[in-house]
Amino acid sequence: MRTWWRIIALLSILASTLWSTEEPHGPEIRAGKEMLSQSERAFLRKKQAIRMCVDPHWMPMEHVDSQGRYEGILADFSRLISRKLGIPFRLVRTPDYQTSRRYLKEGRCDIIMGEQATPEVLKHYLATRPYYRAPRAFVTHVDATLVHNFSQIAHSGPVGVLKNSPAETLLPKLYPGIRLVAMKDGDAGLRKVASKELVAFVNIIPSLVYSIQQQGLSNLKIAGTLPDEVKLSMLVNKNEAPLVPILNKAIGSISQQERQKILSRWVQIRYAAHPDHTGLIRLLLLLGLLSVILLAWLYHTRRMHRALQQVHRELEAKFQKELEKNRQHQLMLLQQNRLAQKGQILNMIAHQWRQPLNTLSIASQLCLYQMRKESGNNEILDHFEEKSRSLIEQMSKTIDAFRDFFRPERSKVRFSVNQVIEELFPMVQPLYEQRGIELEWETEEGIFYVGYPKELGQALLNILYNASQVIRERGIERGRVEVSLRREEDQILLEICDNAGGISDEIIGEIFDPYFSTKDSKNGTGLGLYMSKLIVEEHMGGRLEVYNGVEGACFRIRFPLIESSGD
Repeated sequence: MRTWWRIIALLSILASTLWSTEEPHGPEIRAGKEMLSQSERAFLRKKQAIRMCVDPHWMPMEHVDSQGRYEGILADFSRLISRKLGIPFRLVRTPDYQTSRRYLKEGRCDIIMGEQATPEVLKHYLATRPYYRAPRAFVTHVDATLVHNFSQIAHSGPVGVLKNSPAETLLPKLYPGIRLVAMKDGDAGLRKVASKELVAFVNIIPSLVYSIQQQGLSNLKIAGTLPDEVKLSMLVNKNEAPLVPILNKAIGSISQQERQKILSRWVQIRYAAHPDHTGLIRLLLLLGLLSVILLAWLYHTRRMHRALQQVHRELEAKFQKELEKNRQHQLMLLQQNRLAQKGQILNMIAHQWRQPLNTLSIASQLCLYQMRKESGNNEILDHFEEKSRSLIEQMSKTIDAFRDFFRPERSKVRFSVNQVIEELFPMVQPLYEQRGIELEWETEEGIFYVGYPKELGQALLNILYNASQVIRERGIERGRVEVSLRREEDQILLEICDNAGGISDEIIGEIFDPYFSTKDSKNGTGLGLYMSKLIVEEHMGGRLEVYNGVEGACFRIRFPLIESSGD
């Protein structure tokens, strides 16, 4: 029964920890670089990186392992703030926290990730607004008498605190005459409570919970909290004053969901006792209402069961979401790997092709030189020279175009949508001419977008190739594919329509599904249109739709219109 009451107390303390982490300080600010002013963005660009010093031995708040990996609650906050500001936080390794404080003062790092902004601290450093708050709690042995507040045990024996911590100066002010034992190590302090050498040990809740779990001290309980809270801010070197408002904006943009996600990763309270429950238990025992206790236990068990079911449903939904995200990622990697392999093959072809083309060009020039010496009809020879040089250049440019088309893109660029279409058509024109299909296009000039032009080209190539396949399979004598690009209000509208009769209503809703194909296994994998939709919607921020037009299927791509003219 005592374990059951501990579990109830656990939930209340965990809730108080999670819901008290946000420092109330006005409405949340939007995340991203757009929340910064032009001068602040310029300041960050000039800095390139923010040098960060930390306490390497303060788990679960922060820790640097032997491989130099920075971990813990504050480490997760640093990565979140780094992403919001778009600038890397570079760790400056130090052997201990005192060295980190010295480095910050000397300007060898720009910030310290977590510290209380006390008046003494602010004499030497600048500080941001608090971004993390945690109750200060005390741990006792499970055999100790349950108490209503810390004052009941403050004078019952020695109480442990961390050496040089704020609690070492705070507790004597709150509880005059208290006997404090300053410990260098929080783990050692908890072991002394477990062996009953100390009546209690005081620290912040995350550190207490983490240490109890790591050491397996099941004979300890979090007995209650103290009236004060630990408020952690980032300390900033005084010469880096512009960083303070920048960091404050990022802190203000952190949502409650983001905070809870970080805390739930590191804080899982398992044992706790709430002093109020003792009176209830004693009252029930004195009155002999054992049946009331049983009913209360059954009631709370049902509530916990319903809560567990809810958690199970949420975890199942998250699992399915991550599973789908992972499946999309794997398919994208598969497509990128195929494109990379095609690019490698085309590189080899280009390498093997170029030498014969050069030889052919030289041989042609030598023949023309000899023929000009022997023949007087230079007009025919000039025409032959121009024609042969043109064909050789076209062959060289064609292989270069295919090789560049399959080269991977690493970052988004501003590009002309018109140019993507114009560069794509020479690649598909020979196939269309071979199959007797007429390819028409109508575009507006000066339509620009920001994204991955080659990926857009690959998406269009999939659609154009599918259209030619359907026209051939259905035996359309005068096949035709029309491509149009235009502005429509605040959107870019790109349409590809064929005259192959359209898509049946039974499958039109499935054609973008992965591995769905109307072809046999030799002619298709069912990934082409799926990858096109993934590229347009996930990578390019657009939308890909299909509908049946007057003569056949039409694929419509929409992008937000960001600019209508360019350099």
